[in-house]
Amino acid sequence: MRERQAKLAHPLPPILLAGIAFVGLLINFYRDADREERAREARIAELLDDASDLLSSGSHQAATPKYEGRIIVGARPAPSAPDREALRQAKRKVDRALEIDPSNVIAQRFDSLMNESARATTVKIAAPISGVLPRRFGSTYYSLGNAFLAQERADEAIESYRRAIEISPPHPQALIGIGNALLLQGKLEDAATTYRQALRIDPGLPEAHHALAVALHREGKLDEALIQYQKAVDLKPDFAVAYEDLGDLLFGIGRMDDAIAQYRKAIDLAPGMASAYNGLGAALAARGDLEGAVASYRQALDLEPGWSLAKANLDTVLHRTQGKR
Repeated sequence: MRERQAKLAHPLPPILLAGIAFVGLLINFYRDADREERAREARIAELLDDASDLLSSGSHQAATPKYEGRIIVGARPAPSAPDREALRQAKRKVDRALEIDPSNVIAQRFDSLMNESARATTVKIAAPISGVLPRRFGSTYYSLGNAFLAQERADEAIESYRRAIEISPPHPQALIGIGNALLLQGKLEDAATTYRQALRIDPGLPEAHHALAVALHREGKLDEALIQYQKAVDLKPDFAVAYEDLGDLLFGIGRMDDAIAQYRKAIDLAPGMASAYNGLGAALAARGDLEGAVASYRQALDLEPGWSLAKANLDTVLHRTQGKR
């Protein structure tokens, strides 16, 4: 026992102590380096998400959820491109991301998007290097897909969304994005299939039910579309554009009173939605309420002064009112 205690009491050789200290320094060094790398990645992701928000919304659509500007059933005002100030702000954020890491693939794609968008040329989306990009960059590729989709560049949007899924599976929101791009290309069956894939992953996504309803609506599968629209608003009672699209469907099958109720719900939730006023005007005119239709069309034009369809609808109803005098 005394011999064992003596051995334990014997100090470690200095060279061994130095080795232990060196190993500790290395561990701390790599731990700090890893922490700094994660912080840089998080900051880049934040800057690029901000850039995507700026690229995806025009100045007059700032209060409208970005998703609601993507899926269009009836005739609606054309979405405007981001204004110059928004583009400048987005460019500054992308430049800052590139300053942090000039080799960041996604920041380079954002930079190409802004540089090439004016000429509407194709931007090649670089594939992520397996095992290198962290999962947080899945959301950044998703944001890049949103930016491409906002500019109606469907192929590049699809490729970006697929990168997001590769990095961060199963990513049902990116599947919805792919479906939206396919819808933009007129590939209705493929879009519906993709939306259903998203719903198999998460049946509680109101956006997926709404998007599937739109695809079915365009295919003429009205009963199925009606069910999906209803699921969307049941899951998300403040889903203004789904109420509007439901109104479009009901208008198309002649249920004017029901259509009017849906348009009014959409307007209550989103008073700046010109297309809902246009739909309400059409339904009121069809029911014979020409005065109400005139007021609705005028409200649509107050919100979108250059909208030729609303102007033509207003002129038609005014002509009918004059003929009744």
